[in-house]
Formats: sequence, structure tokens, C-alpha cells
Amino acid sequence: MPQTCPMCGATLRPDLNYCEVCGADVSIYDQVLQLIMNSQPFQGPILNQPVPQQPMMQQSIQQPIQQGIVCPNCGQLNPPDAKRCMYCGAELHKHHHHFW
Repeated sequence: MPQTCPMCGATLRPDLNYCEVCGADVSIYDQVLQLIMNSQPFQGPILNQPVPQQPMMQQSIQQPIQQGIVCPNCGQLNPPDAKRCMYCGAELHKHHHHFW
């Protein structure tokens, strides 16, 4: 098991299979790392192939732009006049993390 969480970087306790800070399941990371280290590099013609174009979603054009403050603790969008996060209760700073 890794010594630090691959998701948030917190120090992990060796007796737990999850991160106490972010809750990530870290029990599989050693297995994934071994698979990556033992895998063969990709041997295919990838450099000169065109990138397929994906159609733009019509819905995304019609949705209004959301305004508010992004919580520095949980990342959720809050109303522009919020003092505390509606989701986790963390204090919001109006001069940081605006989204518009």
C-alpha cells in the first residue's frame, strides 16, 4: 500500500485500506501500480492519426452560466452571497474561487 494517498496526498495509516482525509479506497493502488510497471508499452500507429471530432452537446449551449463561490474545502458551487458552504459548512472567502 502507498504511504501517501494518490488522490489527496495525505499520509496513510498502514492498517487502513482507505484514506482518512478524502475517503479514497487505497487497497487497489499497489495492484494497479504493478500492472502498469509490468505492462508492455503501446506499439501502434498513433502519432499521425487524425483526432476524431465529437459533436458539441446542444444542451451545454443552452444552459445558463452559473455564478457563485466555489468552496475551497469540498469544491461545490455556492450562491454568490454565501458566507459558509451549503454542503460542508466551510467558511467561504468572496475574494477567492469565484466561478463566472
